[in-house]
Amino acid sequence: MSNKLTKNKQQVVDFYEAIALDWDTRFKNNLSTAHFLNRRLNLLKQFMNLQGQETVLEIGCGTGFHLINLANYFYSGIGTDLAPAMLDIAKKNSQRLKIKNIHFKIDDAETLAKFPNNSFGVVFFVGLLEHLINPLACFQNVWRVLKKGGRLVGITPNKYSPWYYLIGPIFRGKSLKHLSTDRNYSQREINQMLEQTHFTKIQIRHWGLLPANDIPNNLFKILAQIETIAEKTWLKHLAGGLSFIAYKHSTKSEIFINKN
Repeated sequence: MSNKLTKNKQQVVDFYEAIALDWDTRFKNNLSTAHFLNRRLNLLKQFMNLQGQETVLEIGCGTGFHLINLANYFYSGIGTDLAPAMLDIAKKNSQRLKIKNIHFKIDDAETLAKFPNNSFGVVFFVGLLEHLINPLACFQNVWRVLKKGGRLVGITPNKYSPWYYLIGPIFRGKSLKHLSTDRNYSQREINQMLEQTHFTKIQIRHWGLLPANDIPNNLFKILAQIETIAEKTWLKHLAGGLSFIAYKHSTKSEIFINKN
């Protein structure tokens, strides 16, 4: 994957269309990758706190890895993406595993035009925010499609992790950005966007000092123990990821009344 120059959303879509067939094989089959992916799934489970009867939306679902692996925890789920080739693979993956409660649709994360207001108990995304041209529009429309009391859960890279601007490029010999429009965010920036779009009870957590792919198994066993300790200290602010949850506790009419 190269840091391809992009000027608009269609070029972002074209990029992911072109790499769809290789998307599920981009991680190595080793301990650090398994650890990394399991941590993401466990963070989603913790924050989403699914009760089994909820309808869930994943935006920017790609080939459906997270939605498929969480399928036993919700009543029904929909995955959206703008890249048809990604969704074709997601459908094949879910059919191969005989998962019946998931469907996939082409839709734009910044508009969610195919979904009416107050449709979902939970909306989530993983590795989406950093690729959006207009993240604020995404948050606004997630708030719209959530039911009152619903929650948004997200996982995204940490702007201040040295992995993305220093260590990773040395390991891999290239920029870790997929596209020139990619942008990582800080805890403060995410909190500001969520508050601006009327979300409340916002919780943001740093996680993940170990990346997927790059650590030999013997070394990983040692570093995994260190990661657990380091995340309880100031070093957590250097972690590779941010995970967050935010709630929709008001309707538009209630916000209008409160402002007046």
